Amino acid sequence: KTVDMVITGVDFDSIVKTNPWWKINGELPAKGDIQGSVIGINVAQRLNLKMGDEFEIEMPGLNKEDNADTVSSASVAGEFAAEGEHKFLVNGIVKTNSSEDDQVFINIEAAQGIFGLKDKVSLIQVSALTSEKSVEDIIEIIEKQNTGIKVKSVSKISKAENVIQDKVQWLILLVVIVALAGTILCIMSTMINTVLERTKEIGIMKALGSNGKRIGALFYGEGILMGIVGGMIGGIVGLLLSQVISISVYGSQVSIRYWLIPLAAVIGVLITIISSYWPVKRALSIDPVITLRGDE
Repeated sequence: KTVDMVITGVDFDSIVKTNPWWKINGELPAKGDIQGSVIGINVAQRLNLKMGDEFEIEMPGLNKEDNADTVSSASVAGEFAAEGEHKFLVNGIVKTNSSEDDQVFINIEAAQGIFGLKDKVSLIQVSALTSEKSVEDIIEIIEKQNTGIKVKSVSKISKAENVIQDKVQWLILLVVIVALAGTILCIMSTMINTVLERTKEIGIMKALGSNGKRIGALFYGEGILMGIVGGMIGGIVGLLLSQVISISVYGSQVSIRYWLIPLAAVIGVLITIISSYWPVKRALSIDPVITLRGDE
């Protein structure tokens, strides 16, 4: 069976970084493997190919100076054939729900050899993850550093990524607000429970002459210590989780901002102070006479 299809030479080490949404069944060819390939799922179905099968690319009447876009392919077996015929092994099958499903991907060195275009490429894809520069700024930098190259952004992808990123940021903000509200309620509940357990102790302190400032400082001091420890632990865990999420989603690490750890501790202290206001106010309103008499 012979069909027309697009043959694309790629750098397999980089293609998965610039196209992380590819779903590849199998494995990528090793660097320098001129017989390895990854084929689109539609190609596999049309030629009835599966992983481990061999297929042949025929280049009838191709001049090495020509830049052909499509060639014929037949499902056959064997080693490299005569001039104009080359055999490849299916290492993986890719599904993208796009035009890549109808293409055959081989190592760029093999494609350059077949087409007679040594050290030449027609397309370079760049994937940039940055929050400091826009897509337009990156394009301008690439054009200045590489004269004679026309750079275009894949607007659909970049806009989609920006929309997704904005939605994720709002989702994270909502989660943070809910988490802060839950934290305030938990700390407030803990402090109220502490005040209730130490009611007699507070009454004795007042009976011995302790004023409200000292009693308040005692509870606020315990709360501040809890806020510092909790904030620092939360900051460290948050930085570690951000690395895990960035690597799993974007395939790259994020810069660690260590100043976020003390900032988290400060936020923890503020939350603890706010949460402790009503419990401390309750502690200061305790009447030592009633408490020591056992009525409360």
